[in-house]
Parts: sequence; C-alpha cells; structure tokens
Amino acid sequence: MLCRAYPFIKMNTKSQIHMMETIAVLAVFFILIIISYVFYSNVTVDVDKEKDRMRQLEAVKIIKQASSLVEMQCSERGFVKDNCMDLLKVMAASEIMQNAENKEFYFDKFGFSRITIKQIYPEVKDIMVIYDNSIGDYSYKDLSNIPVSLFDPRENKHYFGVVSVEIFLK
Repeated sequence: MLCRAYPFIKMNTKSQIHMMETIAVLAVFFILIIISYVFYSNVTVDVDKEKDRMRQLEAVKIIKQASSLVEMQCSERGFVKDNCMDLLKVMAASEIMQNAENKEFYFDKFGFSRITIKQIYPEVKDIMVIYDNSIGDYSYKDLSNIPVSLFDPRENKHYFGVVSVEIFLK
C-alpha cells in the first residue's frame, strides 16, 4: 500500500549500484588529482632548487674569473703571486674594462655584475670600481667577497683588501 501511494519511494537495486559506481569513480578521480598535485609540487620545488644551484654555479664562475684576472695580478720576475693584485695594474685595467670598445669582451666573462676593490687594512678606503654592468630590475643578486693582498709598487708595500663581486640575474 505504501508503494502504491508513493511510487517514487520504490527501492531499486540497479540505481543503488549505479550510484555506488559513480561515487567510486569520483573517489578514484579525486585521488588521482591529489597524487598529481603532490607530484607537480615536488617537481616545481626540484626545478627551483636546480635554478638556485645554477645561479650559484654562475656566481662562482664569475668570482673565480674576477679573482684570477691576469690584467691585475702581481708578478715578480715573471712569476704570478696568488691572491695578489697590483694597484697600478688595477687602475689601468679599470680604465680598459670601462672603455666602450671592450665592454662586449668583458661582458662575456662577467655578464651583469659589479666588481670593486676595497682596502681594509691598515686603513679602510674604497679603491675603485673595476667593472660595472649592473642592472636595476634583477631577480637574483649575489654578493661575494674575496680577500686579496694589494701591492702598491710605488711605495713597495702590501695592504690587505677585498674584491667584492656583485652578480645580478634577470
């Protein structure tokens, strides 16, 4: 009697089975979406780490090139002294590097960076900017300092200094 009065209450097992199948398909679909999201987020984190590692390698390359510039190294009787810069050679090299004709050659070596030398001991003073090709709208900046001995051949004295290398990446 209840079924005749309310025909829509009729229990049909086929519709229940179809409903359960739909719920199971949706559950599998959402599980696949969650797994895909986790995988994608891990991949993007790995890509960011790799980009950061590549930036650091580029910075190390520029730092090594800046610290071993033949144009500025101290030499005595044809032998190069490690971690030493001749101040007279530094002044001449700075003029050469800032010259418009040579910008392209040094850009291939240093890219978007700024290289400065600063004397630390016995007194603190900025000596000069050797290379400056900095950019304003950078996405990454790395500053590294390299300790060096600064030799002044006019006074035949050594000073303690720092070569600062700022690297800018877009």
